[in-house]
Amino acid sequence: KVEALNFKDPVAVNTINNWVNTSTKGKIAKILDSISTSEVMFLMNALYFKGTWTTEFDEKETSNTPFAISPGTNTNVPMMKQTGQMAYAENDLFQAVELPYGDEIYSMTILLPKEGKSPKSIIAEMPSKWDIWQSAFREQKIALQLPRWKTAYEVTLNNILQSLGIKEAFMGGVADFTGIADARLSISKVKHKTFIEVNEKGTEAAAVTSIGIEVTSFPNMSQMVVNRPFLFVIREKSSGTILFLGRIQDPTR
Repeated sequence: KVEALNFKDPVAVNTINNWVNTSTKGKIAKILDSISTSEVMFLMNALYFKGTWTTEFDEKETSNTPFAISPGTNTNVPMMKQTGQMAYAENDLFQAVELPYGDEIYSMTILLPKEGKSPKSIIAEMPSKWDIWQSAFREQKIALQLPRWKTAYEVTLNNILQSLGIKEAFMGGVADFTGIADARLSISKVKHKTFIEVNEKGTEAAAVTSIGIEVTSFPNMSQMVVNRPFLFVIREKSSGTILFLGRIQDPTR
């Protein structure tokens, strides 16, 4: 959708934020605080997901359990519990379980690093081994303990994107967006916000990314207790498309 908007109008920020709020069902209320005089365009993307577990957790089984947010530092978290047949994988790096939603088109994969390993160890190998890991899942009986959590995250991605090699797009006089406008344009900022809540019923998640464009003069039952930092992946199973990927360091924050 392309929409013309007068950025000099004081209500322009509210118009954009209202679109964000509506697109994420109120989970992300706003993405912009202001619009600078040099910004002439915003590219916006919003994603919303809500899924109910195929097999829900029993709320009566949830109880406070210590979670090691770092070596020697614990916090109590509401720990959900479920025992049953689940898709499970294990190697020297992690334990993993896949929890499907509804009719099993979508699922969440939880990756718990082995003792002595960290989420960063898994992330480092994901690009080359994700498909191999996915093929290793097998159905077996699992006693799972998983924290209930709700978290929100916000980051400006300029430095991260430039460290990955996307540099010219941010450089006035060098960036080339001639396919968009005749004026010399460059990216002013890339901002990303996410929200996710996981509970006994299922998952609700939302994400918004804004790109500001400015004009410039330039076999046995296994036990998996998720009681330390872990990774989660929400994906569409038939295509393998990843919708959300995150690391939970402290489920209480």
